[in-house]
Amino acid sequence: MHQAFRYELHPNRQRTHLAKHAGCARFAYNRGLARRRDAYAASGMSLGAVEFPGIKEGDFPWMYEVSKWAPQGALCDLDRAFTNFFAKGSRFPRFKKKGVCRDSFRLTGAIHVLTGAVALPRLGRIRTKEATAKFKGRILSATISKEAGRWFVSIAVEVERATSTPRSAGLVGIDLGLTSFVVLSDGTEIQASRPLRAELRRLRHAQRALSQKEKGSRRRRQCARHLGRLHRRIRNQRCDFLHKTTSRLAREYGVVAVEDLAVSNLIRNRKLPSRPSPTAGGRSSGGCWSTNAKGGGQAAGRGQVFPVQQDLCGLRCDPGGVDA
Repeated sequence: MHQAFRYELHPNRQRTHLAKHAGCARFAYNRGLARRRDAYAASGMSLGAVEFPGIKEGDFPWMYEVSKWAPQGALCDLDRAFTNFFAKGSRFPRFKKKGVCRDSFRLTGAIHVLTGAVALPRLGRIRTKEATAKFKGRILSATISKEAGRWFVSIAVEVERATSTPRSAGLVGIDLGLTSFVVLSDGTEIQASRPLRAELRRLRHAQRALSQKEKGSRRRRQCARHLGRLHRRIRNQRCDFLHKTTSRLAREYGVVAVEDLAVSNLIRNRKLPSRPSPTAGGRSSGGCWSTNAKGGGQAAGRGQVFPVQQDLCGLRCDPGGVDA
């Protein structure tokens, strides 16, 4: 199975090189998008990621200061974006603007995880703020991203995980509630943590301070970084609550039936007397079950997840062969 290890980087002089890699990846993405649009408008044919002509050293000499995997990964991402647009009906790829889109790039090749550090191609050894003792698996790629002024690396690996049985072989249904986070089929209610409500006062103060600063000034950049750290703190609290809740349910029950509910539509519906709590309920019904390897679920093999269209408390339908 595939798993990711995410560490926060502690660069010193590598900050400039990280920014150069992110800028080259963004430039390659925008240049590839422009060429694909021009080729389609001229001949009605679309170019692939491997059909772009090579960049000469005299045209863009600064492209040779970074690893070759950064622009190649950006072109592969562009090819995947067009595939999703034609096959799955996703939004048409758009250009990335500096300062608006998140700075990120993906590397492959000679990637090594050391004691308290990672070694990346063309970047060398970069220290990490977290310990790397629990790292294991065959390295596939590394994605470096910048969030609120901090750099993170997410290393995708391929590991072999033994299948283990849950504590109980019981069946439980999960219903996303309006006033609470979820309600189990046995009547147990799990209340949401509501991190946005706790940080709402600080968010309002930070947004008001950002709006009063002059555009392009140093103080405006400082306020923007402070606001980004607040949003990242709220997101981390939500993810921590979701992962802990899904892990506990996957360990305690053998079969978990999750309601296939469009939470985003309920949040936009202002006619409801009480809208769902903003705790990323849509992510808990999909992403956390499939990515939480230790907690069980469909990906880890400790339990099974069945999207149920009807009432979960009664379990009136047969979810994938389970006799309710």
